[in-house]
Parts: sequence; structure tokens; C-alpha cells
Amino acid sequence: MRNHLLLLCLGLMLSLFSCQNTPGENEKTENSTENPSEASQNPVDGDETLPQVFDRAAEVRDGWNKALNERNWDQLSSFYAKEVWLYGQKNSREQVLKGKKEYLEKVPDFQQSLEKTDFEATQIERKGIPTTRVTFSKTTETAGKKTTVMAYLDLQKQENTWKIVAESDFTTDRSLFERAEGMLPSEGNNCFAKEEIEDARGGIEDRETMDNSSWLEFTWEKGQITSGRLSYRGGQIHSETVYLIKSAKMEAKNSFMLSCQMYDEIQEMEVGNPVGIEIKLLERDVPMAVILRSDGIFETVDFFLQQECH
Repeated sequence: MRNHLLLLCLGLMLSLFSCQNTPGENEKTENSTENPSEASQNPVDGDETLPQVFDRAAEVRDGWNKALNERNWDQLSSFYAKEVWLYGQKNSREQVLKGKKEYLEKVPDFQQSLEKTDFEATQIERKGIPTTRVTFSKTTETAGKKTTVMAYLDLQKQENTWKIVAESDFTTDRSLFERAEGMLPSEGNNCFAKEEIEDARGGIEDRETMDNSSWLEFTWEKGQITSGRLSYRGGQIHSETVYLIKSAKMEAKNSFMLSCQMYDEIQEMEVGNPVGIEIKLLERDVPMAVILRSDGIFETVDFFLQQECH
């Protein structure tokens, strides 16, 4: 699961290809009512604080899981938006339900359980719309075989109720992104960014939320990345970590392997050892850069949305 603080890395995103993550020390985030599936469908107060939004997101997650395990199709349907990015494919709500019904007819003993202590809610944007991403550890069981993945639901407020607009897991996302053909960058400067608000309750400081910002900037000239930087500002002390792009090599399906070097802006010097980061430019709702692989420094399978360069 993502740990923005301990790794001092880019908390990079937008769940994007819904077909990656994240900690669960926030006990208050997990509080739900006795009937979470009903509570999550009540009108959402526009004056809710972000922590209250995160609490409601946990209720949606629990109600969605309960409805699926009980094969309560009417209730399950009520959690989904009219259009849903489901494991990398755009589906109507009816298609989502049809697919799940057909699958469960083939594997009637299917059950899934959620690790409630392994949970994180963050505030992001999809196509400019405020979105709450709920990430959690999900274990599925069929024929006595258990599989655990880090899964997520992207939620948006629609008609005063929370609706699932994307559902996936990071294992599936990674496979989809690796197979996808990437786009070539635009000539000149290319800028991508991610703004994220994290539920910080249960942390070491007395705060409820924490802002994390990530940027990827590079110059594309004559068919190659000539310069750039990756930077992240956030964590408990809201410090900034900067990695300079020293070189870039194009690999299969238009992915790019970046060799990056941490840079101390105060001392104005490079520090530490070089790290490798693989990125690919893709387009779904909007153009984005996806982190596919790193040397243990940055998140993998996460997203930056294209931004206007300043």
C-alpha cells in the first residue's frame, strides 16, 4: 500500500484505467454505520468536511462489498454511476452488473473480503471533477484458493449520492499499461501533475488531511527527452523532493526509461545514487503520464494528468 511519508516519494495518480494501494492506520476513516450500504446512499451534504467525505467513502466500500457477497443486485446497482471504468474498459452500469452476474454464475462459491485496517482515502480529480479514491486490500476466494490484491474504487458525488465511477486493482492496471501502446510527447515542453489530499487522521501530527503535490516536466526535442525533473511536495513536514532527469531511453511500446538523480536545491548539488523510472504517456479521459516501474523510490502504476506548462 502506498506510504507517502516513509518513502518520501512521489505520491503520483488518477485511477485511471480502471480495469494500484495504501495504509490503514486511520481508524476513524473506517467508522461506518450499522447499515453502511443504506447510509452511503443518503444525500451528501455539500458542507461536509473532507474527513467526513472520507468516512462516507469507507461506508460505500463496505456496502458495495456486502451487496456483492450477498448477490443483492439491486443494491449493488445503486452504488454504480451510469458509466464506469471497470478494469480498463468503459462500461454502462447495466454492463457492469451483467458481467458480474455471468461471472458469479460460473463460480458460485466466490466471496471477497476487505482488510479494514489496510485502507486509505484520498481526494483527486477525474476530468476536473473532485473524486474520492478508496484503496484497500481485497482478498477473493474461489474453490478454496485465495488471491489478495490492492484494489480501489473511485467515487464521485452525483445527484447527491456517492457513485462508483471506476473500479480496478493495481495488479490489473500494471498489466494493462504495460501492454498499451504509448503516445509520443509533444515537441517542446511537456508537463504533468497530480494534486492529492490524503486522510491523515491517526498520523503523528494533529491534522486531519495532508496535501501532496507531484510534477513531471520534461522537454522533447528531435525525438528524445533532453531534460526534465520529477518532484514531490508533501508529507508531515511538507518538504520537496526533486529528481533531475539525466537521460532517457525509449523502450518497447513507446515507454521511456528515465535515469534520475536526486537534487538538493539548498546545497545546489546532486546526492545519492541514480534511480531508474519507467514512464509511458497514455490517453484515456485526458492525456496522462503513467509510472510503470521504479527502483523502489517512486510509486508504480500511478498517474499524472497533462497540465499547461508555466
